[in-house]
Amino acid sequence: MRDQTIGSSLGVADSVKTRTLKMAANRLGGPRKLRDYLRAPSADMVSWLAGLEEPPTPIFLRALELILDELDERTKLPWKEH
Repeated sequence: MRDQTIGSSLGVADSVKTRTLKMAANRLGGPRKLRDYLRAPSADMVSWLAGLEEPPTPIFLRALELILDELDERTKLPWKEH
C-alpha cells in the first residue's frame, strides 16, 4: 500500500501539468507571478508546483496558453507579417 502512494506522488510530480506550471512560472519570473497571473491561492500553487497535486484543468490550460503565446511571438518572422 505504501509503495502505491509513493509511486502515485512521483507520477504527479513529473506530470505534464506540473511541468507546464513550472515552465509558465519560469517565463513569468517566478511562482508568485504565476500565482497572481492565474489568480490562484498560494497554498494550491505550492502544492501544484511541488507535484503533490495536479492543478485543475482550467489552471493548466491558462498556463499552457501563456507558454504557447510566448512561443508564437518568438516564432513570428518579420518577413511573414502582412
